[in-house]
Amino acid sequence: MALKKVVSLGGSSGPRLVFESIGSFPDIQLTAIVATTDTGSSTGIIRKNFSIPAPGDLRATLALMADPPEAYKLLKELFEYRLQPSFSTDLKNMAFGNLFITALAELLGDFDQAIQWLHQFLQVRGKVLPVSLQSTHICAELEDGSIIKGEYSIRQPHKPPIKKIFLEDPEVKANPACLQALHTADLIVIGPGCLYTSQIACLIFPGIVEAIQKSPAKKVYICNTTTYPGQTDGFTCLRHVEEIMAYLGKNVLHYALINQGTPSQEVLDLYAQEGCIFMDLTPEMRDQIQNLNIRILSGYLLEPERKEKRKLHKLDTIRLDPGKVGLLLYQILTCKE
Repeated sequence: MALKKVVSLGGSSGPRLVFESIGSFPDIQLTAIVATTDTGSSTGIIRKNFSIPAPGDLRATLALMADPPEAYKLLKELFEYRLQPSFSTDLKNMAFGNLFITALAELLGDFDQAIQWLHQFLQVRGKVLPVSLQSTHICAELEDGSIIKGEYSIRQPHKPPIKKIFLEDPEVKANPACLQALHTADLIVIGPGCLYTSQIACLIFPGIVEAIQKSPAKKVYICNTTTYPGQTDGFTCLRHVEEIMAYLGKNVLHYALINQGTPSQEVLDLYAQEGCIFMDLTPEMRDQIQNLNIRILSGYLLEPERKEKRKLHKLDTIRLDPGKVGLLLYQILTCKE
């Protein structure tokens, strides 16, 4: 049975959904291309003290896709465990896996070797690749012409809208393994997750867009269900698709997976308190997206309703149901069109 090669790009949210959707299918080989420009939370502390790419989303994705023997299943939890020291220090909420990756990179003298070693150590199903092996930051030009630096600053609310995202150091390179994975993929999936600081933060590395454009793979964009405060306030599903196209180019995306169906008012209010405003796919938006030569696959794709938000160290949002998304992705992957 020939393996179908699926590549997911984003922070940890995109690869998580794709892995939970089709990662257990026996004929799927999944590669996660993960953003490395995060500067918040415990990752930010690591990057202030060590000159390495951001380990946080890599850690989360490695832990998710890990499949160690039964006797070592605790490793998955250990990598995601956040330290809670008795006194307020830089170690508060520090993810143990971030420390492990940092120490391993220093011991081996190579960040790439550290990530490869962890694949064997954690028995990872598939591949987890940093989008770049070089440490750099993303910057944003805002609509008022001002420039801000760093992922943490870019996702802060109450600032002018984002005009464009770019790299602080234009000379940095994409991970060659990522380019190879894109060139040989059967399906490339972008999203969901933070539009600018996760999805576009991967696309702006030199060579990534070109590899996607030239790849024979079917290209899919999975749209978020809500806006993200500080990044996509006031956005619609259409605007999300248009922003991705602004970086990818025209006639690159083949499909857009967009939820169509509204959760209860209780759920809407719960997330609206955090500035996460639900986005509905209207008939007008559907027509406009399809006029861009993109096929829409939609339906009620939301996870079962929750009565309270997840207790995360970062912003929670309404998630898509992996089972429903998995059926659509597999349909695209096996379609003969």
